[in-house]
Amino acid sequence: MARSGSQERTKGASQQAHGRLKEAIGALTGNRCQARQGRVDQARGRLRERWGHLKDALHRQRPSPDPGPRLLQESSQFAGKKS
Repeated sequence: MARSGSQERTKGASQQAHGRLKEAIGALTGNRCQARQGRVDQARGRLRERWGHLKDALHRQRPSPDPGPRLLQESSQFAGKKS
């Protein structure tokens, strides 16, 4: 199921926080690999958060469906026919 923009932003923020924690633990223990993984997680979280903002912006830009012309077109088709 597709996530909404706000869900993506929340997941992104969570992933960034997890990455900061991972980076800090890696720095404290001297584990450069873990610190690097933390920075990668932060970058992924920022991307996910931006993706959520983009999804929201696209959702706001989407025009609402206007059934008016279609209904007029269908009614005009029946207007010419006689039963």
